[in-house]
Amino acid sequence: MTDRRALPGTGDDIPRIVREAAQEQTLGSALRSAPEALGVHAFWLVLSVAVGVPAAGYAVYGLLAWISDRTEPSRLIVVGIAALLAVGAGLGFRDHVRVLRLRPAVHLFEGGLVYVQGNTCEVISWDDLALWQPSGVQRATVVVTYRLYLRRTDGYELLIGEDARDKSETGAKNVITLNQGRAFGQAVIRQFVDNRATGYPGWAELRTGGTLSYGHVSLSRAGLHFWDGTTLPFGQIVWVGVENDNLAVRSVPGGKIHPLPIAAADIPHVTDLTTNANRLATLAGHGGGLS
Repeated sequence: MTDRRALPGTGDDIPRIVREAAQEQTLGSALRSAPEALGVHAFWLVLSVAVGVPAAGYAVYGLLAWISDRTEPSRLIVVGIAALLAVGAGLGFRDHVRVLRLRPAVHLFEGGLVYVQGNTCEVISWDDLALWQPSGVQRATVVVTYRLYLRRTDGYELLIGEDARDKSETGAKNVITLNQGRAFGQAVIRQFVDNRATGYPGWAELRTGGTLSYGHVSLSRAGLHFWDGTTLPFGQIVWVGVENDNLAVRSVPGGKIHPLPIAAADIPHVTDLTTNANRLATLAGHGGGLS
């Protein structure tokens, strides 16, 4: 599959260092790219200056005033608070200037991901991806921002998010904030799942919209189809497996398993059915199916 529902920044604007790294790792064609959301960092940069400069000025003024007149020891408390604000703003200023200077970006290829900062880049090929974990972070009553955590087999970690606070909140060393973090993260998951399925029995036919028959059960990109004409669509089920010798499904992550009145022994190649079904369910749960 080549998921080409493009985001801004795809095509010939991919830096040479990224193309060379992708060729060295045989990642295949570039699919989409996303630069760091620099507008967010510019805002925090301005805010750091707006808070830090007055705070530093007041801290210096207050300290000098206390030295000349030590009759108000409480002044030192205010000076300390102002100094802490100035230091915090200074550290924030440093971090955001660094991001603006390095202009980080992440590039999705058929065979993996390349994260670039300035003249350095890191490659996460699908063969080396040990863990992927998406999550939602509640920011306000109706605002949920997206995070995708990736870990390579050697322990290297990358967090793709939508909020500049992700770095300080998670303590992660490598964080990139994207304007369309959810869309990009879901594209990463879809590409990884499809890449890992390449060559698996029946997957090529499912990719092209075909239907596979497993005795009394059929499988397509739409869902599970049964002999009585009913269909369980992906989106309503998130897991398919065998429970107590029967085919079973789960409707929500971590939810109750619902056995179906179909014996697993009566389903030819039941492992192929459940494996392909779970891949399709994963794709459906992360921005859509195959494209």
